[in-house]
Amino acid sequence: MDSTPHVASIACPTCRCYAQCAEIERRYGAELDRNGDQYKLLQHEGARPPSPLRRCANALFDRELESMRGQDVLEIGCGRASPFTPAIVRATRIRYVGIDTALPRRGIPLCERGTIASVVNLPIRALNRWVLSPSVNTYHRWKPGPRIYHVRGRFPHPKLSGRTFGVIYASNSIEHWHEDLPGSSTAAPTSSPDEGIAASVDRYRADVATCHTLLAPGGRLIIDAPIHLHGNGLFFRGRLAEIERLFTHLPWSDLRFEHWRRDTGDLRRYLPLDVAQAPTGTGEAVVNLWQLAVIARR
Repeated sequence: MDSTPHVASIACPTCRCYAQCAEIERRYGAELDRNGDQYKLLQHEGARPPSPLRRCANALFDRELESMRGQDVLEIGCGRASPFTPAIVRATRIRYVGIDTALPRRGIPLCERGTIASVVNLPIRALNRWVLSPSVNTYHRWKPGPRIYHVRGRFPHPKLSGRTFGVIYASNSIEHWHEDLPGSSTAAPTSSPDEGIAASVDRYRADVATCHTLLAPGGRLIIDAPIHLHGNGLFFRGRLAEIERLFTHLPWSDLRFEHWRRDTGDLRRYLPLDVAQAPTGTGEAVVNLWQLAVIARR
């Protein structure tokens, strides 16, 4: 086993989303200059263009999806915006388990907001939450073939004990697992850059070790997380050496760290005003947010 990591920079011009990113910047560049890179304030045809780091996560998912075909897949932090839609799960014949404290609802689709029919959305939500979603979830737990099953709670969870997976996937999730510790993005600006780091390392090492245990031989761990954006101090403060050591102590057959959007090429750097004004306590100015991906094979 060789846990020596390979480090690669995924330069923006080589990414499959490059043309999309360039077009968004061409269309909204002036507005982003005025609002301080606040993508959440943009509106186009009733929708918000995805942020640069969300586009990185989407590109990574699209690149890795085919390798998940026919696998038992665990998504940690599936939330309500999981890329594993029913259509994708059926097409790739994935047996999917998602875990999060807030789960997607399944059942009757809601009516469009602002229409007369939307008055029935409240009882539809109640029906979906208390009857239909739990019923569908229970059915999928035992359903043969492609399926979507959800576990409500935090990782690790007793319901995962004894299971093995071909893929464990976590996108924009790991930085939130222990953001309750000191030194996170929600901590006081005057907190020490080392506050909470040791405790974070201990907890995350245990979490990653659990992932290793849950993977079948040859199984793959696919994780991405923003650096300097928010969450636990390891990620918010950009403590790369400590982050890498969360993984290198385990006997992986292959371990790869990828830096997405660190080399932006001719694209603009990404630094929302509210993030620029939130000091990391490291004494170094943050000039660009980027995405770290970890790809490991047991």
